[in-house]
Amino acid sequence: MRRFKLAAVMAILMLLFGASIGNAGYYQGNFTYDTDVVWFSFQQFSPPMSASTSSYSSGTGFDPILALWSSSGQLLAFDDDSGPGFDSYIDGTGVMDGYISLSRYWNFPRGIIGDYYSGYNYDILTPTALTSLTYWNLTIDGVTYEGQVSNPFTTPEPASLLLVVLGLVGVAVARRSRK
Repeated sequence: MRRFKLAAVMAILMLLFGASIGNAGYYQGNFTYDTDVVWFSFQQFSPPMSASTSSYSSGTGFDPILALWSSSGQLLAFDDDSGPGFDSYIDGTGVMDGYISLSRYWNFPRGIIGDYYSGYNYDILTPTALTSLTYWNLTIDGVTYEGQVSNPFTTPEPASLLLVVLGLVGVAVARRSRK
């Protein structure tokens, strides 16, 4: 029994601290449409968080746009060309957790810094399939956890809201019938 408890404690510690202190994450993929935005979540470790792209690749790729978001959805910063060539770089010093988004040139975050809900330039366009210059890569340094996520700030679609409401009505009816 004692061995089992020790093994359980060690497994929990490894899950919490073991694999997560990698301090850097490297991601790559391909955009399918000109409207695509790729999202990553992170929690800062040490040294300060930074994110950089190498998608431009000395003129053989496309011009990437990085944006830094707080965990509550506020746009903190965005960058177009601070990296080498037309690549992007963001210094996230002081941001303990949040999101990084990656998009293509001209698909900038709209609105003012501090406002997610204005979306992106291409949100109003019909997506156009890309036939070339689709490869992206991103490095996130100085974090304990990072991972690709779907858009964390999307508004629930009406069908999902309807299901939630119907579920709550069902709970209320079941509770009332028990009384």
